[in-house]
Amino acid sequence: MTVWSRLWRPPAPLVAAAVVGAAALAGCTDEGRPVPAVAVDGAREGARIGTAPAAPRAAVPAPGGAGSAPAGGAGTPFADPQGRFTIDVPTGWLRNDVDEYAGSGLMQTMFREPAPPPGTVVDPSVTVSVLRWPSDLEDARTTLVAELAKVGLQVQLSEPAALADGTPARRLESAGRRTDAYFVEVRRTQVVATRDGALFVVAASSEAAQWTRVESTLRTAVDSLALRA
Repeated sequence: MTVWSRLWRPPAPLVAAAVVGAAALAGCTDEGRPVPAVAVDGAREGARIGTAPAAPRAAVPAPGGAGSAPAGGAGTPFADPQGRFTIDVPTGWLRNDVDEYAGSGLMQTMFREPAPPPGTVVDPSVTVSVLRWPSDLEDARTTLVAELAKVGLQVQLSEPAALADGTPARRLESAGRRTDAYFVEVRRTQVVATRDGALFVVAASSEAAQWTRVESTLRTAVDSLALRA
């Protein structure tokens, strides 16, 4: 940990949102009333209470198309508009740019399955978070483990890894009943890296009951993240 990191760290809510992937999706019920945002990976209040699934939030328009359109085909890289990373997105998944944290130094982009099975509370999703980070990778790993535990996810594996471009990283596998997602059993894989004063977290998760169905898709996306020069 650097001297500078001891003097300044991102506010705790931003750190939690970045490393846990607490990206809320807002939408409306079938009656047109706003649905409360839920701070979990793709979780939807409508699914929990048995109403129609919430519509995806309108994303920041991307070049060549409107937000919340299919994110792209298999093997087609999505390029961060700010030029920081690329990631291969699953076929037909929807993109949502999270803008609640505008001006805070945190950016999140979520890709989620557009039509999960009926009754799904936590949609299968892949989220890329970028946060100003003055410390090192080990500090990021320690912070990640602590923040995951706060929402009921226990890290079962932590090992060295690398992003698609070769950037040193750390992979963590976790599972548990998410306390902020109605105690639904969730499985999660994520890779974290640091570069040039920024923390990059790519995380993929789904309900444990659906993990076998989507695991290959989620891992392929996570492993494709590359930082741009």
